[in-house]
Amino acid sequence: MNSVLAKTVEANQRDWDIWLPYVMAAFRATRHDTTGYSPNFLVLGRETRAPLDLVYVSPEEENDGNYNRFVEQKRERLVTVYNEVRQHMQRSAEKNKRYYDLGLMPKKFEVGQWVLYFNPRKLRGKQVKWCRQFKGPYLVIATPSSVTAKF
Repeated sequence: MNSVLAKTVEANQRDWDIWLPYVMAAFRATRHDTTGYSPNFLVLGRETRAPLDLVYVSPEEENDGNYNRFVEQKRERLVTVYNEVRQHMQRSAEKNKRYYDLGLMPKKFEVGQWVLYFNPRKLRGKQVKWCRQFKGPYLVIATPSSVTAKF
C-alpha cells in the first residue's frame, strides 16, 4: 500500500488521507496469491461493484425475491471458497518454507571447535548496528544434538 500511496500523493504528502480510501478499495478488490481470492469476496461473499460495472451493467446475481435460497447459496459458496482458501494457504506456506529452507545452511558443531555466540539484543537508546552482537569465542565441549552445543 505504501508504494501505491507514494505514486498517488502530492509532493508535500499532505493529501494521503484523501487517497487512502481509493488505495484500500483497490487492495480489497485485488486477488491475493496466498488465498486466491480478493478480500472483498472473502468478507462479503461477492465482489463489490465499481462504477464501471454499474455503467456497463454486469449484475452479479439476480435476486428473484427468494431470500432463503439466496442466503443458502451464499453460505454454500462461502464454505466452498473457505475450503479452497485453506488449501491455497497450505500450498503457499509449503512454497514459502521451501524457499526459506533453500537459504538455510545447517550448522554442525564439533567438540574442540571455537565458536562465537550470536546474541542480538535491542537496547533502549542504542543503535543495533553499532552494538557487538557476537560474544566469545567459546570452546565447544559437547554436542547434545545436531542443533545445540555446550560450551
